[in-house]
Amino acid sequence: MSEIRDIIKTELKKGGKIYIQELQRELGEQKHRAYDNLYKSFRAEVVEYGYGSLSLSITSNSSYLWIVNNGAPNGVKVEADVILAWAKQKGLDWIKTKKQAQSIANELANEYYTPGGKLVAGGRRYFFVGIAMEEAERRGVLKDIEKSIEKQVQAVMGWDDPKTVLQLNVG
Repeated sequence: MSEIRDIIKTELKKGGKIYIQELQRELGEQKHRAYDNLYKSFRAEVVEYGYGSLSLSITSNSSYLWIVNNGAPNGVKVEADVILAWAKQKGLDWIKTKKQAQSIANELANEYYTPGGKLVAGGRRYFFVGIAMEEAERRGVLKDIEKSIEKQVQAVMGWDDPKTVLQLNVG
């Protein structure tokens, strides 16, 4: 049985690498790669629970993973005078009054986008975790894990009879 458990662990770890690749790919698509701290933080671990149950966990030690995924709840606070000074420095003639600058400051307080803004990755800027998991599902990662484990376990057990059924649930 330990040989079978090792097969399952190995295949789950392989699947974990694919999930991590998808998370990293989507972070890149959404331009969330400033210092790569989040990008490099993902780990795949197979954990064994009682009764021989194995579980694949994809974890990150990044404290801001969910802020990047879900977006910050608020924007940024900027004073109207700072906006006016910035506009003057940049030569933005259309921001002339304190009232105009205050309007921009109010917008920034409600919604603030990084340089890529709403236009990054075809309009995607948030929810990279869900998008990456959906892409892995679309690619058939779970089905591939199941097929590989089933094939290897059948070989170990010597089951070449097509009528012999091995039921395996990966989810």
